[in-house]
Amino acid sequence: MTVQETKDIAALRREVELQFEQVKQMFAERETRYMERFDAADEQVKTALTSAKEAVIKAEIATEKRFETARVETETRMGFLEKSAATASSSLSASVGRSTGISVFWGYLVGAVGLGMAIIGGILAFSQ
Repeated sequence: MTVQETKDIAALRREVELQFEQVKQMFAERETRYMERFDAADEQVKTALTSAKEAVIKAEIATEKRFETARVETETRMGFLEKSAATASSSLSASVGRSTGISVFWGYLVGAVGLGMAIIGGILAFSQ
C-alpha cells in the first residue's frame, strides 16, 4: 500500500466516522424530541384523567342533590296525601253518620205512617 492510499483510507475513515457521529447526533436529537412528545402526551393524559375524575365527582354531587330534592318533594307530597286522606276519611265518616241518621229517620217515619194507617184502617173497619 502506498502512502497516498493510506492517506485516502484515513481520510475515508475520518469521513465515515464524521458521518457516523452526525447520524448518532441526529438519532439523539430525534430521541430527545420523541421523549418530549411522549412526556407532553403523558402530561395531557394525566390532565384529561384528572379533569374526568373531577367531572365524575361533580356529576355525583349533582345527582345526590337531585335525589335529595326528589326525596323531599316525595315526603312533602306523602304528607299532603296523608292529610288529605285523613280529611276525606273524617268527612266520609261524618257523611256516613248523617246518612245513617237520615235512613233511620225515614225508617221510623215509614213505620209510623204505616202504623197510623193500620190504626185508622182498623178503626174504620170496626166502625162499620
